[in-house]
Amino acid sequence: MRRFSLLILAAALLGAVPGAAPALAAGERTIAVVVDFGAGEGLPASFTLCVKEPSGATDAQALADALTTAKLRQSTYSSSGLLCSIAGYPSTGCGVPTSSGYSYWAYFHGGAEGWSYASDGPAERTASPGTAEGWRFERDGRGNPSDQVPPGPSGPAALCPSSTETTSTTLPAVTTTTEATPVPISATASSTTTSQPLPPTSTTTPSVVHEAAARTAAAHEHSSSPASASAMVTVAAVGLLAVLGVVALVLRRRSRA
Repeated sequence: MRRFSLLILAAALLGAVPGAAPALAAGERTIAVVVDFGAGEGLPASFTLCVKEPSGATDAQALADALTTAKLRQSTYSSSGLLCSIAGYPSTGCGVPTSSGYSYWAYFHGGAEGWSYASDGPAERTASPGTAEGWRFERDGRGNPSDQVPPGPSGPAALCPSSTETTSTTLPAVTTTTEATPVPISATASSTTTSQPLPPTSTTTPSVVHEAAARTAAAHEHSSSPASASAMVTVAAVGLLAVLGVVALVLRRRSRA
């Protein structure tokens, strides 16, 4: 039982280690936030945190959530939007001029190829899982890309190695497409022919032609039958006998005279 409790405690501690990617809900993405206070005694500890943010969140919101996770004081801003302090440091001043530059928080965008100096503000930029958010306090900065970048890795994959973006488009698109676009039955060629028959014509009514041909063939067959031929022979014979009788009668009368 004691061993089991120790395992649970170890798992809880590992889950709270900065840099571990949190579990994501639908539409959320992991944003890497790096804050470097620089070197010196009495300074807060620099940190890297991976925070989950909804779609459309800004870098300013990601920084605020990172400070909340680390249980540190929130950032302060000037009326012009310049970030003055992170976690209460520095306690006074905002972009204070020095002998050769400025004492201020420099803002960077991190990628696999390194850090780049940001020319926009954190409230103007949408947090992206493909870009890390970096902050470094410059005690004598120039306010340009020549200022020193945060140490360590700059790519989100290295800063938050187990981060995965979860979106709401994980359902199979095939099912949605199949149900949303059914093919109407009337759109097929066979259904069009069935629902719109052609009007009858002489060429599309073979039964009439077949009936007329059948009648003609029947008449021809009737006229050429053996019974009809014998009747005609009988009539011809009777007529011939009648003619011969008349001729005989005429010759008999002449011989008497």
